[in-house]
Amino acid sequence: MESPLAVFSKELSRRHRRKDIRFFEALAVLEALRLFSPLWSGPRRVVIHVDNENVEHGLPAVSQGLLPLAVQPPSSFVRASGLSSSAALLLWNGLATSTRARSAAVCTNFASFVAIRLHLARPFPATPAMLIEWVAHLYESGKTHNTLKRDLAVIKSWHVDLGLSTTAFDSERLERVVRGFKRVVGTPLPIAKLPITLPLLRRLVHALYTVCSSQHNRRTYRAAFCLAFACFLRSGELTWEAQDANVLTISSVSFATDGSYATVTLPASKTDPFRQGVTLTAPAVPLSTCAVSALAIICKRREPHEPLFTLEGRQPFTRSAFVATLRQCLEACHISSQSYSGHSFRRGAATWAASNGVNADTIRGLGRWRSDCFRRYVDKSAADRAATTKTALYSNASAPLRLDTVAWRDI
Repeated sequence: MESPLAVFSKELSRRHRRKDIRFFEALAVLEALRLFSPLWSGPRRVVIHVDNENVEHGLPAVSQGLLPLAVQPPSSFVRASGLSSSAALLLWNGLATSTRARSAAVCTNFASFVAIRLHLARPFPATPAMLIEWVAHLYESGKTHNTLKRDLAVIKSWHVDLGLSTTAFDSERLERVVRGFKRVVGTPLPIAKLPITLPLLRRLVHALYTVCSSQHNRRTYRAAFCLAFACFLRSGELTWEAQDANVLTISSVSFATDGSYATVTLPASKTDPFRQGVTLTAPAVPLSTCAVSALAIICKRREPHEPLFTLEGRQPFTRSAFVATLRQCLEACHISSQSYSGHSFRRGAATWAASNGVNADTIRGLGRWRSDCFRRYVDKSAADRAATTKTALYSNASAPLRLDTVAWRDI
């Protein structure tokens, strides 16, 4: 409508400011109805124009806190499951959309293999013999042991979706074939990415002035780099391809009244698949790598529902763009970029904290790790390891020989 007869505006209540765009749009519709409906005389037919489906799906859920929208399963999945549409919907949403997307091709390839190579009409339920021949096929194709494990897990998951028995995957014969695959092919260790510590972060921030000609992009990348380090973030918690409820928005950030820190609310993450949300804190520091000052710059004069990180022209802040710019900054610092990734900020934060004497429990809490797996992110130099070994083994070199010394395992 180019010439509306009436318009309204209203300041958003403080208690709603951290909610996402879907809530804001639904609330705007409800407020419009509340404001204008008393002016209508008699029954009226109301037509609401919205620019997407957020309000359509979100309105029934407003009273329930606006639950995440369900992803509709393909019609082929509903038919194959043999369930009602509602049951199939819940079954489909039992796995993340990204998991569904990655696994679709594996099941198709397995079905084609069974039909073409084994001359069998029904690939499901799979038998131990089918799976063993599939393992041999992957071996002939030069696949890795990790690929084999992933494919078997995907095919087993498909059996769960179809309500079929998964006993074939427990076959001892299959287990031995997989072990033979591992022995023949081997399991090369993944190449660990190097950490981005505070000194390197400082150089990356400085390099942005030569890498990014756009002031907007330069400020965005600076804020992303600094926040990723300060809050031990994964790259997927910063970047986005299409705006949805999991994207960080301006309303996700709150600043302390005295400017001493900022809090960032992650709507979802790898360890929070059910979107309970987690609030992280970044301290203000008098450095060029201060996440608080960088966030304050990109949040200024922007609407609460806007994505926190956007590129010039309101383009999505994609992972590929994030990693590409990171590598350009590294090259500008005359550092090879091949050993770094978007995860290097998280690894670097843990490494830098450990090098400054921070205890393991604190690092685990800051990085939101639920186990000791974070220890593989903590890099120590050869000199540090040598010093530790020297202290542990050679600090008491003049001790006398005692054959009755209690063994460590007996202590």
